Amino acid sequence: MDYDATADPQKLAGELKRSADADPARWSAFNPNLSYAGKTVIGYHESKPDRPDLQVDWYVVAKGRIRVHVGCQYATAPLRDRVAAACEQAVRTVEILN
Repeated sequence: MDYDATADPQKLAGELKRSADADPARWSAFNPNLSYAGKTVIGYHESKPDRPDLQVDWYVVAKGRIRVHVGCQYATAPLRDRVAAACEQAVRTVEILN
């Protein structure tokens, strides 16, 4: 990124929100202050138009000029529950060093 998301978190949130709003059939549940895995992250949900059987929950961790998007994909609600534990661990262990 060409800006510091730690100093200006609203800039990153606004950028991602505009992208989500541009395609509401694909992107939903945008939350710029989601508490997840012991962190405050940006969260949103993706419904894949070309693969309606797949869903993805996205979590964005940012520090300085670096951001990491962690996507957790599943096909059914029971699979979502199984993926959730691994997803939470992945987000919890993201550490941005800069």
